[in-house]
Amino acid sequence: MRLETKQRLALSALAAAIATVDQISKYAIRAQPAPSWPWPGFLELTHHQNFGLIANTPVPRILILIVTLAVMIALVQRIFLAEKLGINERLALTIILGGALGNFVDRLLQGYVFDWILIFNTSIINIADIAITLGIVGYALIIWRKKK
Repeated sequence: MRLETKQRLALSALAAAIATVDQISKYAIRAQPAPSWPWPGFLELTHHQNFGLIANTPVPRILILIVTLAVMIALVQRIFLAEKLGINERLALTIILGGALGNFVDRLLQGYVFDWILIFNTSIINIADIAITLGIVGYALIIWRKKK
C-alpha cells in the first residue's frame, strides 16, 4: 500500500505529537519538587536521570545516540517507504518512533533521559517509554495475527 501525502502528514504529526507530549510532561514534572503521588508503592511520580539504557544499564552516550538515530532512520524508512505494510503496522511503528524521538531529544540535549513515573517501586519510566512499549506490543500483535 503506497501512502498518500495526507497519510504521511498524519503519521508524521502523530510521531511529533508523542514526542512533544513526552517533552512537555517531563518539563512539567521536572519543574516541581518530586512528589510521592498518587499511590505509593504502586504508582508514584518521581525524578530520575537515566544515563544508560533499560534499567539504567551503563552504555556510552555516543553509542546510545548512534544506535537510536539508526533505529529511528530504519523506522522512518519502514513507515514511509515499505510497499507491503498495512496502516495498523505503520501506526504501531509510528508510535515507537514518537517515543524514540522523545527520549532521543533528552539524551541529545541533557545527556540523560528524564524518567518520572515509578511503577511498583521498581521501574521508572516516562511517556516515551510507554509509547515505545505500546508500539512494540501493538506491532507484535499485528504480526502474530497475520501469521494465524
